[in-house]
Amino acid sequence: MEQTNEFYAKVAKLVAQATDKETGKITQQRLADVAGVNASYVSQLARGIHSYGNTGKPFPLKVYQALNRVLTVREDLVLTQPYLDAMAWLKLAKSGKTCGILTGDAGSGKSNALAEFQKRYPGGTFIYKAARDMNALQTVKGICDACGLQPPAFGNRGQMRVRLTNHLLNLTKRYDVILIIDEAENLSKGQFIYDTLKALYDSTEDRISIVLVGANHYYQHLQLLADRVDAKNTMPQFFSRFKSSPCFVGNDTLRDDAADIFEHFGIAEGERDAILADCDTYRDLFKTLRKREKDAKVLAKSERKAEKDARKEVVGA
Repeated sequence: MEQTNEFYAKVAKLVAQATDKETGKITQQRLADVAGVNASYVSQLARGIHSYGNTGKPFPLKVYQALNRVLTVREDLVLTQPYLDAMAWLKLAKSGKTCGILTGDAGSGKSNALAEFQKRYPGGTFIYKAARDMNALQTVKGICDACGLQPPAFGNRGQMRVRLTNHLLNLTKRYDVILIIDEAENLSKGQFIYDTLKALYDSTEDRISIVLVGANHYYQHLQLLADRVDAKNTMPQFFSRFKSSPCFVGNDTLRDDAADIFEHFGIAEGERDAILADCDTYRDLFKTLRKREKDAKVLAKSERKAEKDARKEVVGA
C-alpha cells in the first residue's frame, strides 16, 4: 500500500509540474487528451487531491497509470510542443474513430511522434510510410502488409481494399483501430490511390480512424487539388472527408523548446546560441546534439584506452 501511495504522489507531482501555468509545457486539457482521461482528474491531481470530494473514494489506478505513461518518457525523448500536439491529436482521432490530416514542417518530429504513439498504443495502431516510387497498387499492398494482412499475389486495388476493410473492421472488436499513412506527400501523383482511400473511408466510416500525415504544406496541396475544376476530379469528395479539424505542427516553437532540449543533453548555456543559430528545425537540433553526444562518448572511450595503455607501459618498464 505504501508503494502505491508513493506512485500516486509521484504522478500527482508530475502532473503539477507539467501543467504549471508559468513553467509547465502542457495545459491540463491537453494532458488529459493525450492520456485519454477526464480533465477533472488532471485538475484535481495538480492540486494534490486524490479522491472524489463527495464520497472520499480514491481515483482509479488506471488514471494514474495513463498519466504516468505520458509524463514518464524515455530517457532519449524530450517533450517538445510538436510532439505533445501530435500525440494529443492522434489519441483523440484513435478513440473518436475520426479521420483527418496531420501536417506541418519537415523536420518538426511528426514521424518520431508517430513511432512513439504506436509504442504507447500498439493495439490497433498501424503505420504505413508512403514512398514516392510506389504506384497505387503497390501502395495498397504495402498498407495491407502494415496492417498485418498478407496481400494476395494477384488482385486489383478494389479487391484488396475490400479484404483490408474486412480485416480492419474485424479488429474493431478488440481495439480502437487507427490507420496512419506517414509521408503522405509521397503518395502517387495520380488520384487512383486517393480513390481507394476514399472508398476505404466510406466502408469504415465512424468505425476506424484513417490519418494522413504529410509535410511540405500537404494540407494546402490537397486543398489545391480539390479546388481544381475538372469533371473527372474526385479530389473534392476525398478532401471533404478528411479536411475537418486538421493538426498543424511546425518548427516555430523550436526556440521555446530549446532550453529544455539543451538541458536534456547537458549543453552549457554559453554554447547554446551558437548551436541554435545553425539549426532551423527540430531534426537539425536533435541531429547536432546527438552527434555531439556520440563524439563525446567516442572521445571518452579513446582517452580511457590511452590511459590504460599508458599504465601498461609503466608496469612494463
